[in-house]
Amino acid sequence: MSESEELDLKDLINKQSTIHTTAKYKLSSFYKRYNYDQAIDEAKSILSKGSVSTAQAQYLIWNIKITEDELDGAKVKSR
Repeated sequence: MSESEELDLKDLINKQSTIHTTAKYKLSSFYKRYNYDQAIDEAKSILSKGSVSTAQAQYLIWNIKITEDELDGAKVKSR
């Protein structure tokens, strides 16, 4: 994994506590919050094992970004 991928991944992981405080996270469905938290946990687990390939790093970064983007805060419908 390149140095920039490692930094990106660590930044996304460190951002978790900030995301948890947002209305976007709190008002999203349980399923979407769970998927986001699982993506973070998977990245932490793989990073803790040491050697991470470029492909793994790119997948983990993509997965965290996708699950974060899916947090929609249960948008209220107007009539």
